[in-house]
Amino acid sequence: MLSAGSLLALITGMSILNADVRVQVANIMAGDSNGQLSAMAFRAQSYGHELMKSAAQYRADNGPMVGFGLVAVVLAFLMFKT
Repeated sequence: MLSAGSLLALITGMSILNADVRVQVANIMAGDSNGQLSAMAFRAQSYGHELMKSAAQYRADNGPMVGFGLVAVVLAFLMFKT
């Protein structure tokens, strides 16, 4: 539920700032099936794949730094949890 609310807040903020996103959201809400939603999804998927490739390359080059970062994230999570 929290993830859905965060996603909705992100989309709302993006639609306020960017006219292209506002047009796409309006087309989806109006039920326009001929919109460019599939093109947007393909671009998002492409960016996601590139991000994962970059993360894998970074992990391969900087293994100890990634390990330190993961430990730091876990400790920060535990700190905010208590």
